Amino acid sequence: MTDEGIPTNDLVLEGDLVIIDAAGVVRLRLDRETGSIFGHNADGDMVFRWQVPGNNLSFGGHGQDGDLTIFDGGANTVAGTSQAILHVNSQTGTLRIGGSGISGRILGQDGDNTQVFLLDAEAGIIIVGNDGQEGSFLAQNSSGQTTIRIQAQNGNINAGGGGADGDLLLRGPDGSLRVHLSAGGQRMEIREPSGEITAMMGGDANIRAGSNGRSGNLFLYPQQASDIFNNAQASIVLNAENGNASLGGSAGDGDVLLRDTSGATRVHLSASDQRLEIRDGDGAITSMIGGDANVRVGTNGRSGNMYLYPRDAENIFDNSEATIELNGDAGDIVLSNGDCAEEFRLGTDAAAEPGQVVRLTDEGAICPTTTPYDTRVAGVVAGAGGQRPGIVLGRTAAGETAARVALMGQVYCLVDAEPGSIHTGDLLVSGSRKGHAMRADDPAKAFGAVIGKAMEPLAEGTGLVRILVNIS
Repeated sequence: MTDEGIPTNDLVLEGDLVIIDAAGVVRLRLDRETGSIFGHNADGDMVFRWQVPGNNLSFGGHGQDGDLTIFDGGANTVAGTSQAILHVNSQTGTLRIGGSGISGRILGQDGDNTQVFLLDAEAGIIIVGNDGQEGSFLAQNSSGQTTIRIQAQNGNINAGGGGADGDLLLRGPDGSLRVHLSAGGQRMEIREPSGEITAMMGGDANIRAGSNGRSGNLFLYPQQASDIFNNAQASIVLNAENGNASLGGSAGDGDVLLRDTSGATRVHLSASDQRLEIRDGDGAITSMIGGDANVRVGTNGRSGNMYLYPRDAENIFDNSEATIELNGDAGDIVLSNGDCAEEFRLGTDAAAEPGQVVRLTDEGAICPTTTPYDTRVAGVVAGAGGQRPGIVLGRTAAGETAARVALMGQVYCLVDAEPGSIHTGDLLVSGSRKGHAMRADDPAKAFGAVIGKAMEPLAEGTGLVRILVNIS
């Protein structure tokens, strides 16, 4: 040992240690003052530096890549990188951890040695956050604006912003887009492998299901359902294939309740009670269909009326356009049309026009009259002058040609004034003109042949006249 405590067999230099190659180029230098080590290539360019002040390690450059390889104790060679468990490759810009039977892990700890980040290759997981520190993931665009944010604190995933829409795309094993959640389109699309949309939520605030060979259905299940793929357990089914809405089932009876802005039930369709209820604001029933196969309208201060309209009515709230009114207050049945008619079978090759006078045939059918004072007269074919029958009795057999004949009441009739002018109140009988009535001038012949009484005059010629039917 020397006086300074250095072993006598050590090499001690008072200056720098410099190693020069045969060409006189410095290849390695150990700096005496700083303790740093510098390595040079054959051209004298520094390609390795271990700078003790600052504890920095630098290598590479001047045409040579700088790699860092670390081996565990089981490696039988340090040549190459195949057995390295840590390889920093500057050429590819990659960091490889693990290999040669050892799984790679990256562990990040805070100042208190608490794990807040873990990348575990063996388990294939990334854990961010722990022990009082929330984990977050931020991805930024080239302008430094965050466009993707995953926050563990509130469990949110935010995508978009910074001038870009956020989309979520889920693909099938063949790479086809199957689910697309689009911020720009404001909708979620469900697609089949061919790319066709079969269901969509959003896009003008709509929910669309079905199309491209797929039926759109909605199934809602009660909490006690055990199989969400068993359609029979659904308590609400909207079926687009047949256009049906099904409510109720094993979970209970299906009801439809419509409420007003105050929350009061105004319409109640009940499967258990088998009825449709109409209620006022106080909850009192004012109309009901069902319940022992009845129709009930009115009560609790409301009059029960029923109005039936023809197909050409223009205003369903104009009671005057109704052809039939059932008035609960007055107890009346009001028929706006003016006659009571019955359907009669037309005779063979016979035709009858509205307003024509008809007679009975030997076969029990009808045909237009052609004989004056015909005692087989049956009445007037209803429907002329826009006057429809108020009541129609009887129906002919299916497929038979028939006409509705007015038996009583007001009806428009074809009349012939050539045998004599028609005056209001004149009795009418059949005339010689086909299907026309004329004035009865012979009381003896008129017995049993009277059709009715004229309600308006016709001075000459032929035309439609409103009459009061009274077969006698």
